[in-house]
Order: sequence, then structure tokens, then C-alpha cells
Amino acid sequence: MRPCAASAVRAAPLALLLAACAGPKLPMTAAGLAETGSPEALVAYLGQPGADGRVCARGGAVPEDVRRSRRTPGALVAALRAGTVPAPRWADCVEALLPAMPGDRASDLVDRILGAEADLVESPEVERDAALQAQLEALHRIALERAPDLAGSRQVRASVRTELRPLLAGDRLGPVARPRAEALAAALEAEEGEWQGRPVDPARLAALAGSQDEAALRLLARRLRDPGARAGAERALVQVRIAASPFPEVKARAAEVEAAVLRDGAYRISPQDHRPLRAALQADRIPAATILARQSPADGAATLLALDDGGRPGVLPPVHLAAALTVEVAGLSRPIRPCAPGRPLDPTPCLDPAALAVDSPYAALRGADLVVLERPGLPALAALARSGSRLEVPVRAGGALAGTVSWPVRFERPGAWVLEGPNPGAPGPDVAVELERVDADRLVIAATFSGGRRLAVLERADAAEFRVVTRGASGWAGRAGSPGQDGTTGTRGQDASCLGDSAGTSGGPGGPGEDGDAGGAGQPGGRGGAVHVAVRAPRALLADTLALAGRIAVSEGGRGGRGGRGGAGGRGGDGGSGGRPASMCSERNRNYRLSGGSDGPRGPNGAAGPDGPWGSDGQPGPVRIEPAASASVD
Repeated sequence: MRPCAASAVRAAPLALLLAACAGPKLPMTAAGLAETGSPEALVAYLGQPGADGRVCARGGAVPEDVRRSRRTPGALVAALRAGTVPAPRWADCVEALLPAMPGDRASDLVDRILGAEADLVESPEVERDAALQAQLEALHRIALERAPDLAGSRQVRASVRTELRPLLAGDRLGPVARPRAEALAAALEAEEGEWQGRPVDPARLAALAGSQDEAALRLLARRLRDPGARAGAERALVQVRIAASPFPEVKARAAEVEAAVLRDGAYRISPQDHRPLRAALQADRIPAATILARQSPADGAATLLALDDGGRPGVLPPVHLAAALTVEVAGLSRPIRPCAPGRPLDPTPCLDPAALAVDSPYAALRGADLVVLERPGLPALAALARSGSRLEVPVRAGGALAGTVSWPVRFERPGAWVLEGPNPGAPGPDVAVELERVDADRLVIAATFSGGRRLAVLERADAAEFRVVTRGASGWAGRAGSPGQDGTTGTRGQDASCLGDSAGTSGGPGGPGEDGDAGGAGQPGGRGGAVHVAVRAPRALLADTLALAGRIAVSEGGRGGRGGRGGAGGRGGDGGSGGRPASMCSERNRNYRLSGGSDGPRGPNGAAGPDGPWGSDGQPGPVRIEPAASASVD
């Protein structure tokens, strides 16, 4: 029976989905992922449209705590099986993450992957469900392509092989499941150093090469665990591929190419050896997107996101130049592409990614991937607005311009900038505002004040809703009124007296409590700061921009302080105690009792003092708006 780590796949999705109910806030960029520390955040990131699975590589955005977490293997496999993460992106992440995980976590993840694939090939639904087929393909890719040292546990490998044998011997498997099950069984057999029941030796590899069995050699080159046998399989595979290459130059230099591919994993072409003549970008291989700049003026930065067709923000995907770029180079008869990551053992010439360059402060290269910088500074964002509000990234291959990747940019309006006086009753800060109209659709605004400066880009369509407010601080609250004194206690009544034959008298009434004092008046609010707005705009847009400035820049006085609460009235005094009775009086042989007096009434409570009046609101400061010389505000 397969161990529970691999067989619990079916139960895991529910637990994952329950854990995700209070999941991370989306959209989440790679930078946001790097600031988290949970497997659930990794799953949430990968589930977004446009997310990049290759951020899972060592040195990428996945925190070390997530790589080491016991929950990560189960969370990842559960996310795939639940459909939370698209299968190809999941495979990109797991392929990159496995080598970066501690050995026991990587082994756990491999065990779960092997178990999940065995479950799927046995499921009849996989023959007709496209989503399950995509999951099977992702699991199969990792099972076959993982590094040889990422073998998982011997116990799970043996268990999966035992499960596959009767399935392959019978006729239950359909056309989708059978070839994957056969390849998985062959891969697990190769990890034991065998192929079709026989040990893999040089003669066996020579026979496979002679029959041009590329598929078998590819599997052995990935799955043989013995370094010598694996090197032999790699050499045989490369030789078969060289013989089938469409490049005559590859065949003519077969020995040189073979050595290069075995050394580097690919036949990398240097622009020093083969000068690039022409390069071209394929527009249909570049993700179409509108970029949303979500600004955080207090931090001086923005987050760049991608808007989907419904206007919802998500993650901006990378541009895979290995698929989107072709280069013609001197000395080769066919165009080539940048080298893909990994060790594909492909003798097809490919351009070394080190020969690629991008001419933009907004993007960078990660191998052969073009990635937009997710957290640009706001001065760079303002420069982008002035350049036409398109993020344009020229791409060069060995100095040859291939083209420009270009996306439109929309600037999300930040929240109002409300600047208040530092202490109760203090005036608001004076503010110098610079409003620059960069074109008909956009403006750049900056505000300078004591202690800081803020910058943002506004869309004309919603600029009228934005505000820069200098506001006086609220006034001090009035003092609380003093409470009234409590009333005095009433006098005590006289006791009954047998000698005087007099009953006890009642106690006197308690004295009234004093009224509380009135609360003090609140103090005036601080005045608003002075605002000076310098407007820079083309002549045709100046009037509109001046009108906008009048709505955007505001000075407000602070609210007057609350009046002090009136003092509580004093408590009425307790009534005096009644005189005590006399119970043993005697006269003419007759005993009798004289009654005591009753307690006096309690005095009335004093009235609470009235609350003090609110302080007066502060006055707004002056707002002066005028055109200024045409220069940028940052």
C-alpha cells in the first residue's frame, strides 16, 4: 500500500480551500509574495492570471520559510488537483522549486506527485475531462523531467510501480492514460538502472542510438541515477539529435556541437562568433495587457499590475523571449531563438541570453524572460506619463534592434492627501502644489510641505475628485466642570425618655447637594495652511487646468474643540437617624414602651453643570493659484 503522504491527495483540496477562505489580499505581485511567509500565499499568487511560475526558482520571490514549510508539498499538489492553479504554471513553479527545497521537503513533494499521477491514470474521468488531462500532463512533466537526485522515497517508487503493473497488463487504460502510465513505469524502472527489464549498459545505449529511439534516450538521460550511465545516455541522445538537425552547420561540426551541448545543456551561440544581422519580435507571442499603476505617494512608489478584459487588476506576465524573438546571425542558414532555461540537451543553435538587452528603466531581463519592474519609483512614473503613458521596452539581440514591447498605462487615482496640524489647535502646514498638465488626458501633481513631499500622476477623467487638503488641527477640548459638593447629613433625633415620658424624635433632613460647575469652553481649531498652486500647462489646456487646480487644492480650518463636560451635581446628604425607642418604662406597676423617631429624609442631589460650548472652527488659509513657467514638477 502506498504511504499516506502520496495517497492523501484526494482529501487535500478541501483542506486547502478551507484554509484559503481567509487568504492573502489579491492582486499579489511577486514582490508581495516575497513579503509573505505561507504556502497559502504561494498558491494564491500562482492562481492569479498572468502569474509567473518561474518566480519559484532559487533566488526568486518564494520566501525561505515557504521552501522549508512542511505544508508546502501538500498545499501545492492540492492546489493542482483542486484546479486552483493552472496546470502549466504549476509545473513551471514546481520544476523550479524542487531543486531549491530542503531534501526532505523535495522528497515529500516528489512522492505526492508520483502518487497523484498514479491516481489520475487509474481514473476513468481522465479520458474525457480536459482539466484532468492538463493536471496529468503537469504531473507527468515533473515525474519525468525532475533532476536525477530528486527521486523521492524508494518505498513510494516501489508502491507506484506495483500499482501500475496490473493496469498496464490489462485493458482498463484509455488512450490518454496508457502512454503516460507506460512512460511513468519506464521512468521508475530507469531510476533502478534498468530498461525493459534489462540493465542499462553501453551496448544497450548503442542499440537505442542505432534505432534512433530519441524518446527512450531522452527518458534515460533524465532518469538514470548512475552518473556514468546517465552521461552515456546524454551523449547518445545528443548524437541522435545532431543527426536529425535541420541545420547543416550543426551536422558539419558535429563533434564540436556535441561537446558544447554536453557541457552547457544547449548549443549556445555567441554574437562574437556569429554576428546578429536581423532580429524580430513576434507580436502574437507578447502578452496583450493594459498596465495599471497603483500609486502609493506616502511611500514614493507604485505597483504595476495588469488589467484583464473586465477591468480587474492582476499580475503582469513576463515576455518569454525564447518563444517571442527570432534572430538571423551570420554563418547560420536558419533563424535562431534565445536559449530556453534548463538543460534541454538540444543541439539546435540558440542565442546566449547574455546577448539580449532591454533599453528601459521599467524592465529587466531574467535569463531570456523580459519582466516589468513591479515597484517603480514615482518620479519614474511621472516620466512615463510625460512620454505618452505607454510603457515601451526596446529589445536588442547582440546589438540588433528586434522591436519594442509596448503596453498602455492607466494611472489609478490615489487617496486624498490630507495634511493636518501636528498638535491640537495648531495651524495646518503651508503647502506648495505644482500641477503639470502633460497632455490632454493626464497630469502630474506634487505637493511640498514641512516634513515631506508627495508626487502622483492623475488621469484627467477623475482628477476633479482628487484633493490636496491642508487642515488645521482640532482645538483643545474644554476642561471638565468640577463636581458639586455632597450635602451634609441631617441632625440625629432625640431618644425616647421614660423619665420625661417622651417618645423619640425624627432625624433632621439631609442637606442638598451642590450643583456641578459648568464645563469649560472648547478652544478654537487651528487655521488652515496657506496653499500656493503653480500650474504648468499648454496654452490650449491652461484654462481647464486652472479650473482643476481650484477644485483640487483646499485649505480648511480645524474643527473647534469640544466643550468640557459639566461637573456632576453633589449627592444629597443622608437624613439624620431617628431617636432610639425606650422599651422598659414602668409606672404604677405598669410596664410600657415609648417609640423612637424615624430617620430624616435624604437631601436632594445637586444638578449637573452644563457642558461647555464648542470652540470656534479655525479659518481656512489662503489659496493662491497662478500659471508658472513650463518646467516639470519633479
